[in-house]
Amino acid sequence: MINLEEIRQYFVDTIIASGIFNSNAIGWENVVFKPASKSLWMKESYLNVDEGFSDSVNGDQLQGILSYSINVPIGSYAQTATEAGRALGNLFPTASIVTTDDYHISIDATKRSFQGKLSNNSKWYTIVIDVHFKAYE
Repeated sequence: MINLEEIRQYFVDTIIASGIFNSNAIGWENVVFKPASKSLWMKESYLNVDEGFSDSVNGDQLQGILSYSINVPIGSYAQTATEAGRALGNLFPTASIVTTDDYHISIDATKRSFQGKLSNNSKWYTIVIDVHFKAYE
């Protein structure tokens, strides 16, 4: 069975190695994160597309979307978020295949799905980059 946390770790390790974000600037699901002092930060979340399945060609598979919300304070230079979003998206080009020790990860699409304030009283300008992937052994 494919381990989702290992897949997520591959993506995060790639992002941190790129220098776009360091681990102190990433808000994780189910972990308290206080971004008030941050000038640029990212929140990662997983959207389930398929619980996992198996076929005769690729064996066990997992399909999902890793969504990265890139945030800067309202009133700051929004171009910083745009540049970070573009750089993050370029790390995972559409139609690429990555091989790790345990998995092959196919990037089906990398899309900007939102840009702006999440609500009228938001303190953050946000760009969301969604990476649609399929992992198989």
